[in-house]
Amino acid sequence: MSKKEKPSVEELHKKIMNIRKTRARLLEDVKDLSSEAKGELEEMVMGSPLESAAIIFLAGLVLGVLLGTSTRRR
Repeated sequence: MSKKEKPSVEELHKKIMNIRKTRARLLEDVKDLSSEAKGELEEMVMGSPLESAAIIFLAGLVLGVLLGTSTRRR
């Protein structure tokens, strides 16, 4: 059987640096997307506050019913 060659320290260092760069880029993308979504959500809520409140209420009601039925004891 052939043994796998172990990567050198330099190769491992390059891989780690690439992972760090990718992570930093992804974090920036997530920050950008979340700030855009926040702005859009604020516009929607300011534009129709009663509709937004009704949607939140119904979502909470549905979630409460689902959690209640899934956790009740028989």
